[in-house]
Amino acid sequence: MKHIACIVALWAFFINCNAQPTSKLPYGAKSNEELTIYVYPGTELMAIVQILAGKYSDQTPSLYNEEMKTWFLPFKEHAAVKYLESFSKKLYTDFIELGWCFDNFPEVTLSVPEKIHWYGYYGKDSVIQYLNLVKQFYADTKFWEFYHNHEKAYAAWGEAMKKKVAEKGALQKLYNFYNSAQKGKWYIGIEPLNGWGAHAIPYIKDINSNYRDYTVYETGYFNDNATTKSEPVFSLNDNDVQELLWHEGSHHMIRHLMDTYKNEILKLSSLFNKEDDGMKRNNISTWEYCLEENIVRSVVACLIKEHLTERRYEKEIDIQDYMDFLYVKKIAPLIYSMFIQSKKYKSFDALFPEILRLLKTMAALKPEKSK
Repeated sequence: MKHIACIVALWAFFINCNAQPTSKLPYGAKSNEELTIYVYPGTELMAIVQILAGKYSDQTPSLYNEEMKTWFLPFKEHAAVKYLESFSKKLYTDFIELGWCFDNFPEVTLSVPEKIHWYGYYGKDSVIQYLNLVKQFYADTKFWEFYHNHEKAYAAWGEAMKKKVAEKGALQKLYNFYNSAQKGKWYIGIEPLNGWGAHAIPYIKDINSNYRDYTVYETGYFNDNATTKSEPVFSLNDNDVQELLWHEGSHHMIRHLMDTYKNEILKLSSLFNKEDDGMKRNNISTWEYCLEENIVRSVVACLIKEHLTERRYEKEIDIQDYMDFLYVKKIAPLIYSMFIQSKKYKSFDALFPEILRLLKTMAALKPEKSK
């Protein structure tokens, strides 16, 4: 059965909203809600263009998909589609995250990013030109009419998934762990045309600074028994939802600590295992990023131990070590013993220097490479 592939590998992004004004609400979000689950119009728009260009994975069958094809196939020769077809390099499925450059629906506007990693793949001028053509596709195809016609379904799909998240109490467990007044804003974008997997959107503030306060995650629709008459149903495994929120939330919750202790962290850079397959596979190119991932994954392991089972915790530690997050085996036991078990520290902020001291000891014991 299809399932969300490599969900752990997608846990690699964070939002820095320290001392910044409140960001605007993304489409579908309400001012008083902590978690929004909806179909973001920008990513849906980008997915459709990519599908027409033949540069997107096969979709899970559904009535919605059939309606999409009926509406948009007549525009297969549109300039946006043809331009995307001309891209010679492999086009990644999560390229549609640039749909978050579009906002102010239905009078759509485009916020062109100053610097994003996609420019390195396809060239800044090419990406910007493509985004402008997608904006034209939006107008020419009457995309908003199609999207608006399906909004009742989008809302129903989102509410069903939101109910499952609320039942798990995942966010409250996260806030209880950190013992902090700091909280976050969450947007899970459901993608009815995505039958390939799920992806976090790293550095959303770089894609569109309007949404800098949000942690954004996108997930698709999976059903091996689906037909062209099926209704998309979005249902992550309960533990996947919970661990996803713990992981992404932890990036948010420790962002200020990574900034506060930046100099001390840089002094430990000899610990960076940048040549390991796991680091390359997850596109981890800096020590700061590596350390943050190790800490976040250690926190998730500890929450698993606290709220699930010891055996599940042990498996998680082994998984992270196998994936080359080498310091989870040391950091997780420290967090559990000093913060959860003994409660020596009353907040994660107070515990954080202990983690750095542990790493400093490890760095001192690490043998120097022969010249």
